[in-house]
Amino acid sequence: MTKQSILTSDVIVDYREVGLIEILKTRMNVVISNLDVDVIIGEIAIERKTSSDFEQSIIDGRLFDQINILKSYGRGIIALEIGFPERVHVNSYYGAIARVLKEGVSILHYRNLDELGSIIDILARQNDHSSRIHIRKNTDDPVRNVIMSIPGIGKRRADMVMERFSSLREFFNSDIDTLKNLFGKSVGERVYRLINDKYK
Repeated sequence: MTKQSILTSDVIVDYREVGLIEILKTRMNVVISNLDVDVIIGEIAIERKTSSDFEQSIIDGRLFDQINILKSYGRGIIALEIGFPERVHVNSYYGAIARVLKEGVSILHYRNLDELGSIIDILARQNDHSSRIHIRKNTDDPVRNVIMSIPGIGKRRADMVMERFSSLREFFNSDIDTLKNLFGKSVGERVYRLINDKYK
């Protein structure tokens, strides 16, 4: 991801989600990037799946790798299009859903991209409202506010940064391995790219 004017309230969408991007652009500011999930809203990560996609991820075993990636962002959601299993047994299908929930990742059902766009719009507005309230409460803590301006870093992760580093300079100069150890592989790599990519 290249550096750009990204706000805490921005919705970041993977460039491959073309249809969803077009819908969201009519509702909000959208940042298009190369992500390991489909949508990022603050510390919320969303992976969109059709029923067929979900079945395939069960068959090839990728589902649980994706769960770990979603969890690394703080709050993971699988947006699952309403449908019925055709290639796996119904027990396997709903068993996988139960496993997802047990791992702490939410399942959000939607009927079409328009409906999913509306849901993302609501999540973004709620996230923006919460962020504004938190920033108002912490106007005496500009360091935390700077850290929280990085997409994917909320109060919890900002506190982790402040405990680990003695200054913003030390944080911004940290290497990729340090950030991966602190945030996890996916978020650590994304934060490192955001800090170090050159302006275009």
